[in-house]
Amino acid sequence: MANEYGQLQKERDKLQAQIAEIDEKLRDMRSARQNELLAELKELGWSPTGARAGRKAAVAGGKRKSSSDAVCPICEVPGHDGRAHRSQGKNKKPFTKEELREKGLAA
Repeated sequence: MANEYGQLQKERDKLQAQIAEIDEKLRDMRSARQNELLAELKELGWSPTGARAGRKAAVAGGKRKSSSDAVCPICEVPGHDGRAHRSQGKNKKPFTKEELREKGLAA
């Protein structure tokens, strides 16, 4: 009985070693194939970051207005729009001349 158990254990260990060897070969094959496919995709212009080589990313909504074209509804000063007042919270008030100079919004 003990001898039979020992033989089965050796056979099991041998099979597990074969499985580990096969798994390693499969990993190597999979890695090699993956590298081949990546090289092929790169030749076609694919980038792993998702950006396409030689093309600009599409901008949703078309051309945006520059804030320098806007006149602020709060300050009534050209060169910025109301977004510059976001930091003021709910009680928005016009910037002083000094604040406009600090922010580079007026000369």
